[in-house]
Parts: sequence; structure tokens; C-alpha cells
Amino acid sequence: MPKGGNEAGWLAVLIPRHLPETLQEVVAVNGLVEKMQASIEIFLSTFKEDKISSRKLKKTMAQENISPMTWQRAVKAFCEKDQASKKEPMRAGSFPWKLVGSSLVRVSAESFGFRAA
Repeated sequence: MPKGGNEAGWLAVLIPRHLPETLQEVVAVNGLVEKMQASIEIFLSTFKEDKISSRKLKKTMAQENISPMTWQRAVKAFCEKDQASKKEPMRAGSFPWKLVGSSLVRVSAESFGFRAA
């Protein structure tokens, strides 16, 4: 029998340590994802290039302290929000972004088969 009278000493190893324990923590994580999503949107609205890797974006925005899963959720949420906003008319020079592999790629008119005049 392991120390402390715990017959199933292995049980402590199987307790998930990275999952939020309370509803409050879940709300905090979701709030952080929304905050990061907004930051990504602001950054990419002035970004001149048409492609950037998620890793480079994270480094450029100085967000290395954000956990990989939270960052992934924020990037995915940003792209999904951008896709949902396609129902609204596009402003001149404003194109949505999509996730291709681990990179964000600006969706342009050429992506839809249109050619510049």
C-alpha cells in the first residue's frame, strides 16, 4: 500500500491537471480567447502581407505567454468570425482571412477566380 493510505496511488496520476476546475475558470478562458481574437483582428486589419504563420503572428504580437491551446482557439475563432461576416458586404481593401494549415491567408478576389482589370 502506498504512503498516506491511498490504495489507488495511481489515481492521482490520472486526474487531469490542465482542465478548468470551475465554471469561473471556463469563463475566464473564454474571455481570454475573445480578447485575443479581438487583438488578432486589430493586428491583421493593418497587416500588409497576404499570409502569416500562426507562430509568427503570435511572436510578432508578443503573445508568447499565451498557452498554445488558447492561441489556437483564438485564431480559429477569428477565422470563423471572419467567415461568418462574409454575409455582410465587403469594404474596399478589406478581405477575410482563412486558416490554411497553420497559416492565416488573406482571402482576396483572386481566391474566388476574379482577375484584376
